Amino acid sequence: VQEELRLAMALRCNVQTPTAHVWLRAFTSRFDFATRGVLSSALAVAASLQEHLMDVLVWHSHVSPARPPHATAVGLFALSAARADARLAAELRPLEVDGKLWSLTIEAVLAGALKNVRRRGSLRLPRATPAAADTDQAFGLEKALSAALEFATMRDMDSVKAIARRTLEILRVSFASQVPKLPGRGTV
Repeated sequence: VQEELRLAMALRCNVQTPTAHVWLRAFTSRFDFATRGVLSSALAVAASLQEHLMDVLVWHSHVSPARPPHATAVGLFALSAARADARLAAELRPLEVDGKLWSLTIEAVLAGALKNVRRRGSLRLPRATPAAADTDQAFGLEKALSAALEFATMRDMDSVKAIARRTLEILRVSFASQVPKLPGRGTV
């Protein structure tokens, strides 16, 4: 495996992206299962966004041991899910970052990255799903979001948060450098 990775890096190939696509589909299926389909519409928005972001990575990134496919997929899954549903954004928000700033930064960085998608026509961020009303089901779901994210990505919540923030910073530097860096620790 190491020899294949060195060869791919020497040839400047991007062999990680198809693998990351598979991880993203697996995470989406596992998350949908863990949340019993309650967030299916948000996951559809997130899946559309993931597809476009993977296109960006195909054209703008290369194989790197620092960004393995699983971690790349965790970051894209977390950010696209956070963009798709306000409850997930709140769950992934670093404690030292204001909630509104976190959401606006995700929005601006993902919009900047999507400008690089090589498709005809203009591409816009899909509409986010607003947080559900205060119902027993919504309350129970909010308590279970961390567990569902951990189950879906096979990572603990602290790792998911760190990877999401690192992925956001990588995308910000590459595609939306005019967006200010988030305050606090954990930036790249």
